[in-house]
Amino acid sequence: SLRLARKAWQLLHMDSARSITLARDALAGALRAGDPQGEAWARLAIGFYLLNFGTPADAALELGAAQALCTEHDDCGGRILAGAGLARCLYREGKYAESLELVLPLRDEGLRVLQHEQRGVLLNTIAGSYSAQGRSEQAFAYMYQALRDSVRRFVDAEVAPHVNAWDEAGSFPRELYRKAAAVGLTGIG
Repeated sequence: SLRLARKAWQLLHMDSARSITLARDALAGALRAGDPQGEAWARLAIGFYLLNFGTPADAALELGAAQALCTEHDDCGGRILAGAGLARCLYREGKYAESLELVLPLRDEGLRVLQHEQRGVLLNTIAGSYSAQGRSEQAFAYMYQALRDSVRRFVDAEVAPHVNAWDEAGSFPRELYRKAAAVGLTGIG
């Protein structure tokens, strides 16, 4: 169940229909098997899906349950992501100051614990809350940090190991575009 739930999380921004199907399947399997970590990550994926396609109240129910499970089972990353999701719920309800009050205390631990797109979720939540308050300088700083971290990780993992061969060939594989999209790097500029 946990593996399926994490796959649902990974697909959230690439294929939301498949993501929610996998998340619901993972939740059902986790409840049958008594798998609290699978349940937590399934609820996390469902909660973030509902932020985009449901109501903040519905998302908050799932994210609150995910956060409680992650706290109980010492899953720091899941707990931080659920907290960021709950802050996004407040943001979506126009409660920008409350959103920042909830998410800012997660920042330092999140930067240590979270990796890849998960850090972006945290940093973009902070940036969005600042932006909504008209605090553009702070918002830009967090968005820039999230983008810089994402580009660095992508280049280190997907470009640097192959750059000499691609240079010799005079081209690079089109698959690189799909990989860049998967980490949110397409459409920039």
